[in-house]
Amino acid sequence: MLKQSVKFLTGALASALISVSMPTVSFADAIEGIANDGTYNLTLDDNGYLYGFPAGTTVSDVNSKVKAYKSTNKLTVTRDGKSVSGVSEIGSGDVIKIQTAARKTVGTYTICIKGDVNGDGGINVTDMEEIQKSVLGISELSGAKKQAGLLNEGNTELSVLDMEKIQSYILGIITSLDGSESGGGSSGGGESGGGGESGEIVDSLVVEYEYYDNNYCGVKAASATGNVTIPSTVSYNGQTYTVVMIEDEAFLHCDKLTGITLPNTLQYIGAKSFQNCYSLTSITIPSSVTRIEYWAFYCCSNLTTVRLSSSTSVDELAFDECPNVQFIYQ
Repeated sequence: MLKQSVKFLTGALASALISVSMPTVSFADAIEGIANDGTYNLTLDDNGYLYGFPAGTTVSDVNSKVKAYKSTNKLTVTRDGKSVSGVSEIGSGDVIKIQTAARKTVGTYTICIKGDVNGDGGINVTDMEEIQKSVLGISELSGAKKQAGLLNEGNTELSVLDMEKIQSYILGIITSLDGSESGGGSSGGGESGGGGESGEIVDSLVVEYEYYDNNYCGVKAASATGNVTIPSTVSYNGQTYTVVMIEDEAFLHCDKLTGITLPNTLQYIGAKSFQNCYSLTSITIPSSVTRIEYWAFYCCSNLTTVRLSSSTSVDELAFDECPNVQFIYQ
């Protein structure tokens, strides 16, 4: 009995020593070095995804927080099994690991940045395209990247509404994708809008213009619903600019755009400029337009009537995946 008691005491002592040298670390303790100054509002969900890093956060940004809290701690970031460091931006799906000087792991977490669907750390049109591929069944999103694209509360599957949310963020209409803010405005552009009852598609247009020499400008990006009109001229910094082009991807994914009137000053319609404008049923291309680029109206599945000049150069893929379209030359 005495021998057994000694063994028991020895085991208890060993356990006590281990608990002193290798304490259990809670989530709050593990990230305190990153979040203790209030820079990031970090949260961990039930799936182990770590939220709260804004788009554009670099590995160096996070490492500086870790070192400031405890200089001997070490941060490693991996993406698809490869190390990411320095000024590289952390992205959805990246794994961060914090270790002590003795290489004991304090915490390992998978990053999820709302809107960063492709995992490059930024939020742009390529993230919208990743969601589109998933919705169309071309490719599949899963894990943190799928979670990054679920931007509408209560949704468990990706949809065009998530693409719209990212578009609104890119245009500055909303300033956050985590639900904390919903207001904003566009830069270098103009707005027009109308009201309506819930569920009704209202006429609304928010445009960002790109300004060039010789007082020309182009529609760089837009968010549009209903029936809208692009003006022939716009004023900016006390000067008047003539609208001569719809730039690449300008109205990409504006799936509630039902009609658009283009100015007679327009000369060029860029690639993918009206791609996935599913609600667009007809359009008149001014005779001033000399060129319509590839996939300009790609997948405008309800487009039935296009009026244009026979002298306008049209890429052979400009109206690809528009099964019901008919051309009326004027």
